[in-house]
Amino acid sequence: MRGGRLVGSILLSLAINGQAIAQPVQPAQPAQLQPAQSGYLVVSGWYKDLAVQRVYTDAMRKVIRDYGYQGAVVAMPVVNSRVLEGNWAPRFMILARFPSEQDVKQFWWSDAYQEVKKLRVGQSVLDVAEINGLPGVEATFGPESAYLIFYVRLTDQARFLKEYAPVAPAVVTRHGGKFLIRAGRGDIETLEGDWMNASMVVVEFPSAQALRAFWNSDDYRRLSEIRKQTGDWSVVEILPMKR
Repeated sequence: MRGGRLVGSILLSLAINGQAIAQPVQPAQPAQLQPAQSGYLVVSGWYKDLAVQRVYTDAMRKVIRDYGYQGAVVAMPVVNSRVLEGNWAPRFMILARFPSEQDVKQFWWSDAYQEVKKLRVGQSVLDVAEINGLPGVEATFGPESAYLIFYVRLTDQARFLKEYAPVAPAVVTRHGGKFLIRAGRGDIETLEGDWMNASMVVVEFPSAQALRAFWNSDDYRRLSEIRKQTGDWSVVEILPMKR
């Protein structure tokens, strides 16, 4: 080891005729581009007055597009969403996509939005959070897209990670689905209200038919029995709005 250091020192400091030996110039490495990571604004709750909701929504739409808003899926109980499993209380939900979490926060804390927000003060009960999407995955939000939202408080994380998590993605992919969000409670930033103490997973499917084929498949039924034994789960289905 000592001899190796000596050789290294000689090579670095050796000079011939007073001219230091130049070290070879390493070619510059190209910068690694990080996959884009969408930011999601998730809103869940209800309004006491639907007329107030309409006025607020119209005003909010004029502001949100200035902050990179890229589309949303809206869930309305009975209309296009229902609880498939668990005790999640039905309520309306919005999942809005932005280019990044910074864009979500810039919109939310902007003077323009804070002024619009006053329109619903006292007339709404909302829980609002910012959640990062999976790197390199963009929501389609197509007219036929359908969604499964999983909420969970894990009680057997070891079994979940060993028997469910490694297998589920392949089953989802076989049915045309993709994970948009996989967030532990610590990854969810509450912006308003009291966000539930649960992890959240969002899966997008190209259609209601693809979603139901996945949910009712033999492969997933077997997996879901394992999943149910790993925690306290609620699952919400969001289908395309009828036009």
